[in-house]
Amino acid sequence: MAVMTAVSGLHHITCIARDPRRNLDFYRGLLGLRLVKKTVNQDAPETYHLFYADAQGSPGTDLTLFPWPGMPDGRRGTGLADEVLLAIPQGGRSVLARIRSVASGRGAAVSGAGGGPGSHG
Repeated sequence: MAVMTAVSGLHHITCIARDPRRNLDFYRGLLGLRLVKKTVNQDAPETYHLFYADAQGSPGTDLTLFPWPGMPDGRRGTGLADEVLLAIPQGGRSVLARIRSVASGRGAAVSGAGGGPGSHG
Protein backbone atom coordinates (compact mmCIF):
# COMPACT_ATOMS: atom_id res chain seq x y z
CA MET A 1 0.00 0.00 0.00
CA ALA A 2 1.32 3.46 -0.88
CA VAL A 3 2.03 5.84 1.97
CA MET A 4 0.52 9.30 1.62
CA THR A 5 2.78 12.24 2.36
CA ALA A 6 1.67 15.30 4.29
CA VAL A 7 0.11 18.11 2.29
CA SER A 8 2.03 21.34 2.86
CA GLY A 9 -0.22 23.76 0.97
CA LEU A 10 -2.99 24.20 -1.52
CA HIS A 11 -2.85 22.40 -4.84
CA HIS A 12 -4.89 25.06 -6.61
CA ILE A 13 -7.62 27.65 -6.21
CA THR A 14 -10.72 27.50 -8.41
CA CYS A 15 -12.78 30.59 -9.20
CA ILE A 16 -15.90 31.30 -11.19
CA ALA A 17 -15.76 33.95 -13.88
CA ARG A 18 -18.11 35.22 -16.56
CA ASP A 19 -16.59 35.81 -19.99
CA PRO A 20 -13.96 33.26 -21.17
CA ARG A 21 -12.31 35.76 -23.58
CA ARG A 22 -11.97 38.49 -20.93
CA ASN A 23 -10.73 35.85 -18.50
CA LEU A 24 -7.99 34.77 -20.91
CA ASP A 25 -7.10 38.40 -21.70
CA PHE A 26 -6.71 39.18 -17.99
CA TYR A 27 -4.80 36.14 -16.70
CA ARG A 28 -2.66 35.49 -19.77
CA GLY A 29 -2.53 38.91 -21.41
CA LEU A 30 -2.26 41.18 -18.38
CA LEU A 31 -0.81 39.00 -15.61
CA GLY A 32 1.34 36.90 -17.93
CA LEU A 33 0.26 33.55 -16.54
CA ARG A 34 0.47 30.56 -18.81
CA LEU A 35 -2.72 28.79 -19.89
CA VAL A 36 -1.58 25.31 -18.90
CA LYS A 37 -4.71 23.41 -19.84
CA LYS A 38 -8.21 23.97 -21.20
CA THR A 39 -10.69 21.23 -20.57
CA VAL A 40 -14.36 21.00 -19.62
CA ASN A 41 -15.97 21.13 -16.22
CA GLN A 42 -16.70 17.49 -15.40
CA ASP A 43 -19.94 18.45 -13.61
CA ALA A 44 -21.10 20.84 -16.35
CA PRO A 45 -19.45 19.85 -19.67
CA GLU A 46 -20.98 22.87 -21.43
CA THR A 47 -18.42 25.14 -19.73
CA TYR A 48 -14.63 25.31 -19.84
CA HIS A 49 -12.25 24.56 -17.00
CA LEU A 50 -9.22 26.82 -17.54
CA PHE A 51 -5.93 26.11 -15.75
CA TYR A 52 -3.36 28.90 -15.37
CA ALA A 53 0.08 28.67 -13.70
CA ASP A 54 3.52 30.23 -13.80
CA ALA A 55 5.69 29.81 -16.90
CA GLN A 56 7.02 26.45 -15.69
CA GLY A 57 3.66 25.11 -14.45
CA SER A 58 5.19 24.78 -10.97
CA PRO A 59 3.18 22.98 -8.29
CA GLY A 60 1.28 25.40 -6.08
CA THR A 61 0.96 28.08 -8.76
CA ASP A 62 -2.28 26.75 -10.28
CA LEU A 63 -5.32 28.97 -10.52
CA THR A 64 -8.29 27.43 -12.29
CA LEU A 65 -11.47 29.07 -13.48
CA PHE A 66 -14.91 28.07 -14.68
CA PRO A 67 -16.18 30.82 -17.01
CA TRP A 68 -19.98 30.93 -16.92
CA PRO A 69 -21.39 33.79 -19.03
CA GLY A 70 -24.30 35.54 -17.33
CA MET A 71 -23.35 34.41 -13.84
CA PRO A 72 -24.61 36.92 -11.24
CA ASP A 73 -22.19 38.57 -8.81
CA GLY A 74 -21.12 36.38 -5.93
CA ARG A 75 -22.19 37.18 -2.39
CA ARG A 76 -19.92 36.98 0.62
CA GLY A 77 -20.69 33.99 2.75
CA THR A 78 -19.40 30.76 4.20
CA GLY A 79 -16.86 29.08 1.96
CA LEU A 80 -16.51 32.02 -0.44
CA ALA A 81 -13.14 33.65 -0.99
CA ASP A 82 -13.55 37.14 -2.39
CA GLU A 83 -9.86 37.90 -2.89
CA VAL A 84 -6.89 35.93 -4.22
CA LEU A 85 -3.38 37.33 -3.84
CA LEU A 86 -0.66 36.30 -6.26
CA ALA A 87 3.01 36.54 -5.33
CA ILE A 88 5.48 38.17 -7.67
CA PRO A 89 8.78 36.26 -7.73
CA GLN A 90 11.87 37.57 -5.96
CA GLY A 91 13.45 40.14 -8.24
CA GLY A 92 10.21 40.43 -10.19
CA ARG A 93 10.17 44.21 -10.52
CA SER A 94 10.19 43.86 -14.32
CA VAL A 95 7.08 41.63 -14.09
CA LEU A 96 5.27 44.23 -11.99
CA ALA A 97 6.39 47.04 -14.32
CA ARG A 98 5.02 45.10 -17.33
CA ILE A 99 1.70 44.47 -15.56
CA ARG A 100 1.39 48.14 -14.61
CA SER A 101 2.24 49.22 -18.17
CA VAL A 102 -0.30 46.88 -19.77
CA ALA A 103 -2.96 47.83 -17.19
CA SER A 104 -2.33 51.53 -17.76
CA GLY A 105 -2.70 51.05 -21.51
CA ARG A 106 -6.10 49.47 -20.83
CA GLY A 107 -7.20 52.29 -18.54
CA ALA A 108 -6.81 50.25 -15.34
CA ALA A 109 -4.61 50.75 -12.30
CA VAL A 110 -2.57 48.26 -10.29
CA SER A 111 -2.62 48.83 -6.55
CA GLY A 112 -1.56 47.00 -3.43
CA ALA A 113 1.59 45.52 -4.91
CA GLY A 114 4.99 45.38 -3.36
CA GLY A 115 4.59 45.06 0.40
CA GLY A 116 5.22 41.36 0.96
CA PRO A 117 2.99 38.47 2.08
CA GLY A 118 -0.51 39.64 2.89
CA SER A 119 0.31 43.25 2.03
CA HIS A 120 -2.23 45.49 0.34
CA GLY A 121 -0.06 48.51 -0.11
